[in-house]
Order: sequence, then structure tokens, then C-alpha cells
Amino acid sequence: MFEIIIETKADRVLRALDRELRTQIAEDIYGLGTRFMDGKRLTGKLKGYRSLRSGDYRIIYQVHLEKSIVRILRIAHRKDVYRDLER
Repeated sequence: MFEIIIETKADRVLRALDRELRTQIAEDIYGLGTRFMDGKRLTGKLKGYRSLRSGDYRIIYQVHLEKSIVRILRIAHRKDVYRDLER
């Protein structure tokens, strides 16, 4: 099982969501500990990142195989999630 590290910005977003949505996304995040390749590989400027769909939200993360770590970088609504990352 991989260790899950949630970055501060992603954690703040997660805590601000309503309980039902927060629970759904948290379950998907912790599922990445064993199913870390479930997310879609991103391309272009976002190469090296993966995206997991959780309802209308996306979880952007990186997998560090050598360290057995999944880093959760961003959680946001699907219309906004890639905006900051592409810069």
C-alpha cells in the first residue's frame, strides 16, 4: 500500500466541501493507496500528473513509485481544476 500525502491547498479545498462530497472524495483518495494507477495520465505541460474523477470533481496527483508515495496536489471542480496547473 502506498502512503497518501495531501498537499495543503488540496486539504483546504477538501475540508471546505460539504460532508457528503468530502466523504466521497476522501474515499477515492484513500483508494489510491492500492489503486494508484486508476487515474488518467495527463499529457503536455501536465505530463507526470494523473487525474482521478470523483463526481464533478477531479483529484490531481503524482505517483512516486520509488518512494511508494501518492501526492495529492489539487482537488477542484472539473471546470477549474487544470487552470492553475497549466501555468
